[in-house]
Amino acid sequence: MIKHETGASLGAGLLVVSGYLLYETNRLHERAKDLEEDLEKYKNDFELVEDEYSIIKEYIKKDIEPHWKNGNTAKMVRNLKTVIEKLTSFFNRLNELADHADKDMKQTSDDKTRSFGYLVGGTIVGFISVYSGIPEVFIPMSILCVSIAFYNCACLGSLNETRKKIQFLKEAIKKKQEGIDKTRASLEVVMI
Repeated sequence: MIKHETGASLGAGLLVVSGYLLYETNRLHERAKDLEEDLEKYKNDFELVEDEYSIIKEYIKKDIEPHWKNGNTAKMVRNLKTVIEKLTSFFNRLNELADHADKDMKQTSDDKTRSFGYLVGGTIVGFISVYSGIPEVFIPMSILCVSIAFYNCACLGSLNETRKKIQFLKEAIKKKQEGIDKTRASLEVVMI
């Protein structure tokens, strides 16, 4: 047990440490929510690109392919240049989304590490406060440490879920880029 003369300074020190951990945990939780909001924005951007790409694919089938079959290559080449530029634009937008997703994946990993560190730190502070044997120290500290643990567990769960969703989005972006690249390559061959 810790002597009561050191109990007040120990209690103050533990309070400061746990207050800092709670503050940082709250900031981390806010960043996790921001990452979720960014993910929703990326999903919406991806869906817009998908919708626009579907319109272009339909345009290729209804306008460009008939010109190719009828031998009207002059009009087809003019239209092909526009379509290829649009496909390149889609591809570049998907690259930007993939870059943002990569950045958020790294942020998620870093935040998970921090959250785990705060969880461990809060647990250590909790054990030290209980070990002090001073009710004025360990009762409020236990409440703070439980709050820190709860917040960090929630944050870790949220970050894990966000990471999975980002990974799924990255895979969808990659597949869509492959489809756009294939379509663009086909059109470039036709244009030659």
